[in-house]
Amino acid sequence: MGVLAIGTAVVARGAQAEDERSHRFQLTSFQDREAVVAESTTVTTVAGSERHDITGPISLRVADALPPGELEIKNVFGWGTRKGGGSDEWEYEFELEYGLIENHQLLFSLPLELGEGRVTGNWDITLGWHWKLWGEDGAIPATAIRQFVRIPTGHDSEGVDYEIRPILTWTLSDSARYTLSGYARSVNGDNFDEPGEEGDEEGEDARHFRWGVITGFDYDLTEDFKLIWDYVYGSSVHTGHRDNHTLEVGFDWHFAPNQSFNFMTEVSLDGDGNDNANLGAEISYVVSFGG
Repeated sequence: MGVLAIGTAVVARGAQAEDERSHRFQLTSFQDREAVVAESTTVTTVAGSERHDITGPISLRVADALPPGELEIKNVFGWGTRKGGGSDEWEYEFELEYGLIENHQLLFSLPLELGEGRVTGNWDITLGWHWKLWGEDGAIPATAIRQFVRIPTGHDSEGVDYEIRPILTWTLSDSARYTLSGYARSVNGDNFDEPGEEGDEEGEDARHFRWGVITGFDYDLTEDFKLIWDYVYGSSVHTGHRDNHTLEVGFDWHFAPNQSFNFMTEVSLDGDGNDNANLGAEISYVVSFGG
């Protein structure tokens, strides 16, 4: 009987130990599954939040800044035509954008009007600074400020212009964003003055304070192909003229990890080619380094 009791106790303790080991294994397996799910969720979330910035020649820009150390080199070619407004306009613009530190980006642009090289202000340098103030938090949009200074380095140029541009960006989904932006510009030279016709000494003076609104969407059709469209409202370039309304549609195609080809077309909603082109188009090739 004593042997039987001892044997029974040993078997019971063995069964209890086996139950404990089984329980620990099940608990560990459950914790492992939780960790795998959490890790998978984290990766999905990060992947879903990654998207290309707008790099093309369209007016719309988002609040995000380039990563520190990243340099973008842009070559932009543009064409525009006006209703009954003489010859078409052709332009090339060289641009640099550099991520200085977190949330801060430097900008440089040098436009060249082709065909009519002696246009006042041709080759003027513009320097800019993009500062992302804060990221998106619920209904509060990601917010940034861009500032530009035009320096009179070009043909027969004068005065220094200044522009400030607030940018508000909301994420609508993993693929879509909405951006609202405005601008105010102080024009201190006479580069945009137009002489009067023969016998008219007054001509048309440049408007020295201009403002406008840019609003639109960007949508990632695929990981490397982005659609963009916006509406631009701007005060007139010359005093006494009406304000301007323009629709822009374009795409950014990132065909390689550090290269993109971009396109934009603009259509005047006014129909008379007052201060803006009735129809225009721009293409750009962008290559980036670092970051």
